[in-house]
Amino acid sequence: MTRICYGEFDYPEGQPEDRIAGRTGRTAYLQNEFLKAIHGHAPEVWEDLYNLRKLTLPIDAAWLSWPNIRLKRVDKQLLRSVEALEAALHEWAQRWNLNAEWCLQGAYDALRWWTRHGRLDNVLWAGANWGGAANPPNAPPPPNGIPEYRPLFMFRETYLQGFRSSGPRHGALKLARTYCAQVDDYYEQAGYSRCKADEKRNLDQHLEWTVRFQVRRESLEDIGNAGIEPSTVLRGVYDLLRLIYLSKRADAVRGRRYGSKNKRNLKELGR
Repeated sequence: MTRICYGEFDYPEGQPEDRIAGRTGRTAYLQNEFLKAIHGHAPEVWEDLYNLRKLTLPIDAAWLSWPNIRLKRVDKQLLRSVEALEAALHEWAQRWNLNAEWCLQGAYDALRWWTRHGRLDNVLWAGANWGGAANPPNAPPPPNGIPEYRPLFMFRETYLQGFRSSGPRHGALKLARTYCAQVDDYYEQAGYSRCKADEKRNLDQHLEWTVRFQVRRESLEDIGNAGIEPSTVLRGVYDLLRLIYLSKRADAVRGRRYGSKNKRNLKELGR
């Protein structure tokens, strides 16, 4: 199987980045980015979840964790409220094809935040923050005024293009290039694998495709209507779903979207 990279480097061979305790590693990062992409490309999911916040009020003072709710480790007087909230979250997840434990936990954490602090659009999925790569190389910090370069999840040229378009001060672009080269050297010396051209993927594009396919149930043809082959979209979507441990939507075999008939069967596209 071809390695899939969303940055200049991948984790060293054999490093179990997906099994490190806490929110570290590639999987946790991609899951967090997927939740943020939902807010950007399917805001109705956010609105639907926000409407459930009243169900957290009866249990707010107990400040229960999601594992405690799942295991029913709650006071008897709160049990009915807990069961009502859990059932509503399951219905929400079913509605939006987010039937994974980490999605449910992210949704519950968001509801807890909104209940206590109100809705803040700059606070997305509270509690689902990525903890950073486990034992990353001790790379140099960015110079003043230069954004951080994270080569596990960024392409060097894309980073530099974005910085160039921001209108940096005189001489800052040269500093940024030098900084990127230094960071790349640290990762390479630490044993991280430099990704080949055919292994690199456009994360922002694939996140958008996956949200549109999985959550909004759009057809492959509609997603790739700018001249991108449906099979290309399908590979990108399925690769990302596999990496974030989210099962494809139940009607994906039929390739359907709301209010439309299939245009092509997914099996015809090789999946």
